[in-house]
Amino acid sequence: MEYVSRFLQLVELERKAEIKRHRDEMTQLSASERQALGRCEFYLTGKKAPSVFHYTVIKYSKDRALNTRMSVGDLVLVSRGNPLISEVSGTITSVSKFDITVAFEQKPPSWAYGASLRLDLYSNDMPYRRMQDNLKLFYKIKHPLKSVVLGERPMFPPKIVDVEIYNKKLNESQVESIKLALGTRDGFLIHGPPGTGKTTTLAELIFQGVLRRKRVLATAESNTAADNILMKLAEYPDLKIVRIGHPARIVPGYEAYSLHAHFQAHPKYKAFSEKWDEVKNLRETQKKFQKPKTKLRRGLTDAEITQKGRSGKGARGIKCRKICSMYGWLKHQQRIEEKVHTLKELEQQVFNDILAGADIVVGTNCMAGSDLMQNQYFDIAVVDEGSQQIEPSSLIPLMKARRFVMAGDDQQLPPTIVNPKAMALQETLFARLKAQAPWNVKMLEVQYRMNDRILAYPKGQFYQARLVSDPSVAQRSLLDLIPHESLRASGYLTPAAPVIFTDTSAQGDEAFESRNQKTASYENLHEAEQVAKVIEECFKFGLQAEHIGVIAPYQAQVRLLSRMLGETGVEINSVDGFQGREKEVIIISFVRANPAHNLGFLQDLRRLNVAITRAKRKLIIIAHGDTLKAHPVYESWLNQIEATDKV
Repeated sequence: MEYVSRFLQLVELERKAEIKRHRDEMTQLSASERQALGRCEFYLTGKKAPSVFHYTVIKYSKDRALNTRMSVGDLVLVSRGNPLISEVSGTITSVSKFDITVAFEQKPPSWAYGASLRLDLYSNDMPYRRMQDNLKLFYKIKHPLKSVVLGERPMFPPKIVDVEIYNKKLNESQVESIKLALGTRDGFLIHGPPGTGKTTTLAELIFQGVLRRKRVLATAESNTAADNILMKLAEYPDLKIVRIGHPARIVPGYEAYSLHAHFQAHPKYKAFSEKWDEVKNLRETQKKFQKPKTKLRRGLTDAEITQKGRSGKGARGIKCRKICSMYGWLKHQQRIEEKVHTLKELEQQVFNDILAGADIVVGTNCMAGSDLMQNQYFDIAVVDEGSQQIEPSSLIPLMKARRFVMAGDDQQLPPTIVNPKAMALQETLFARLKAQAPWNVKMLEVQYRMNDRILAYPKGQFYQARLVSDPSVAQRSLLDLIPHESLRASGYLTPAAPVIFTDTSAQGDEAFESRNQKTASYENLHEAEQVAKVIEECFKFGLQAEHIGVIAPYQAQVRLLSRMLGETGVEINSVDGFQGREKEVIIISFVRANPAHNLGFLQDLRRLNVAITRAKRKLIIIAHGDTLKAHPVYESWLNQIEATDKV
């Protein structure tokens, strides 16, 4: 099937490129340079922390504030300085100002508890492998959604289902989307612009599905979005929810919903725990024997070492005592592997029972394709972040259900693709189905995030003027946070202008961009200095670091700003990094400033939409007006600001 072979090739290209990107960075950039990108921390000291389920946990600390973009759920390499030779990897469970805590499936070596250690963000290729496995399954099986996915027929129009809504705060467009989604025969799309309560709507939809005795799989591309669904569902009564995935990736406070917590509460858990202790004791005993490393075995196979060990003979210059010790290690290893294999099979049976008893299973798309879920099937798959995930990822939960509801916003950024040869992956299943069957799409039309003046431009440019502000946010202002009269006379923060545009064009050459020689990414020192002045003013008037976000579309500018302002505690990230997020105050440094008025990838207007719509009360734009206004959309936006928000 051409569909499967095409996507298998594209996914493999992207998988290899993602791994290469991280390895190349570790090779080409110093630890300090990678730290500036937020993907490395060094001079850390490891200290044992309380275990989580079967996982060993170590807290890595330093005596000054961290400046990292590594977050909970990320895979990291632990090394003594060179991550390229490290085989010690774990999953981040928490990040604080001075600490990063990591959980390990296998007990790490003793040096991992020492000093002068380094952590590096690393690529986990498991999601790609699960996409590939699912594509091969898609090729083989018959499935009611196959013809829709292949574009052989459009989705059937839904019927409106009469429903008594539990969450009385939902607006009319949210309620209508739920009524239509419940009436779908195969698939339905919910278009959720920024701040429109998409996750809140999905939670009510899932609850209504359970009331109708439907078993629901709820997934998203990221663990953060999966946890957002979980937190909303936790507000509903009498739901049997199981959150699948690594316990380290589950939001703190909601671990009780995890599969591992359900397993610990199972009547058979104590017996399993005792058997795992036996395995642990065997591993400790095994350490008394010599591990048959390549340089010690001198070409002998495991079978030859076993034979010599049984007969008590030496070989190839290896003394009998060492041969017998290696034989003892191998004998223990065989017993350990047999016990672990048996235990995992028995555990899988218990996991199956727990999952079968759940009304709702929540996790990432990737986890829905794990061995754990091999025999689990659902009435409805509810998929969030549909416009931010590549099609093979969306396909995983769809293959687990007879019907699906997918939510997203194709006016925001598509999935990030590393390999230029795999850019076709940016066309999402959400966008493709939306174009094929517009009658199966409902847009949420009330937003609960932005001041009306911040919303004004994206509403018309991206959402056909259909998006309106809820009265509770329409006039929201910094005065709600800082009720000081002096704020009215401030420069950047004046409440009279929710949107401020600082034009650097008059500064001449000094306002121009430069190109980082190592990364070929753009940076702009003049704009970075302007950002620093804005942040200084924010602090002067009493705003806290958590109220402020700085967005820059280029990684070199993110790195420059992080070096300059990292100690302030203000979050600094790319447009992609801020998607799905919000702050009271957003400062955008657009970076591009050149005589030729080249905009680069700023010409992708979805990037503009995401950047604008992160701010709740104040949006501050720092940009080279002459460069940006070379594009008609940027020109109309900046002209609108200058006309309505002059102070």
